[in-house]
Amino acid sequence: MFGQQAHHARRQQAARGHDIEIEVAMFLEETLTEQTRTISYRLPVYNIFGMVESETPKR
Repeated sequence: MFGQQAHHARRQQAARGHDIEIEVAMFLEETLTEQTRTISYRLPVYNIFGMVESETPKR
């Protein structure tokens, strides 16, 4: 009884992936405004030998 309630009360969390780090140049003044920017980058896709097979564009 109690175990089922606790199971249903739990929030489902999205699966977490790997972290990425990207250097973005901007002026300090830009960080003070409520602007949003879309950042595009290419994510390498590796084969089983560790060599880059292709790059997937991401936004």
